[in-house]
Amino acid sequence: MPRRTRVRCPLSAALFEMSCSSRIAFDSRVRIRRMIMLTEQHGKLKREDVSDAEALFLDCDLATFAEPRWAVALETDRAVVRELLHVYTPMQVTAGRKAFIGGLLANDRIYLSRHFEALWEAQARANISRLREMF
Repeated sequence: MPRRTRVRCPLSAALFEMSCSSRIAFDSRVRIRRMIMLTEQHGKLKREDVSDAEALFLDCDLATFAEPRWAVALETDRAVVRELLHVYTPMQVTAGRKAFIGGLLANDRIYLSRHFEALWEAQARANISRLREMF
């Protein structure tokens, strides 16, 4: 059984609750909301912290880091930054991105599932390292 991890409720979990929850069974809503909330813990979780389904969900959330075309990976990262700037100041975004990217690189593995670790780890690590050099 995966260990419980305490996480804050990101805006996307709140949006999910407001827009979709009435049409989805309660037990499914609980699982989906937990997965969304776990995205705030990227770089802090280990395989044993999450279920197999949660690991796959979280890995898919980080899939863009494994983009083999650097220009596409870079543009995707810039799009994420533009989204964050609607909520945070430029200084907060920069500090948060530095911490996030550093946290991913500090771990032995970026991807929690063995499947995506085998497919994406090397390319993602190379791309994330390039992003870190830009700060």
